[in-house]
Amino acid sequence: MEILRNLKLTGADNKPILADVFFKMNSFNKPVVLFNHGFKGFKDYGCWNMVAEHFANEGFVFIKFNQSHNGTSTELPSDFTDLDAFGKNTFSRELTDIAKMIMWIKSNTSLPTDLMNANNISMIGHSRGGATAILAANQHEEITKLITWAAFKNIPERYMGPSFEEWKKNGVVYIENSRTKQQMPLSYEIYEDYMANAEYFDIENACNEISKPQLIVHG
Repeated sequence: MEILRNLKLTGADNKPILADVFFKMNSFNKPVVLFNHGFKGFKDYGCWNMVAEHFANEGFVFIKFNQSHNGTSTELPSDFTDLDAFGKNTFSRELTDIAKMIMWIKSNTSLPTDLMNANNISMIGHSRGGATAILAANQHEEITKLITWAAFKNIPERYMGPSFEEWKKNGVVYIENSRTKQQMPLSYEIYEDYMANAEYFDIENACNEISKPQLIVHG
């Protein structure tokens, strides 16, 4: 199996994205799987390398990446060392990152372009990444199939909790990362970004508009 790790490209606000590519040299015209991690997630979290190896063994080119504002860095891609970026990770920035990834898949010469079909991308999104994947699939024709793992259906209900007024007043609210025990900031900019794009960010409506195959997995 061939694995290309920590390939760098430029994402939203010119911040870097790191991507991993898993594939085997045994066939041509392979479909691509693009994996989008979830909230407080990163490309190497948990079982994602095992998932990547499985798909590569099944004949896909599997690509996973760190969102540009997920809070990790190029030096420490599995640690939350850039909490300022994490706090500013709007849905607009995540969608920009996905668009950048699709452009990169179609044009980057460091990828196994002779083995893969860059116009046949199946997108998998986990949790919040699943919600963003739904919006992206509704926008990009290169995404031909959509798979969501435990995606949420509605953006406002994820944030309009008891701390909303405090969030609005202070401009930031903090949530604990139960794994690292870090206090993770969320800028009020995230909500403002949603309100400015509420119709475009309507996940349920996007699902209804998508005519391509969808697999919804939810426990």
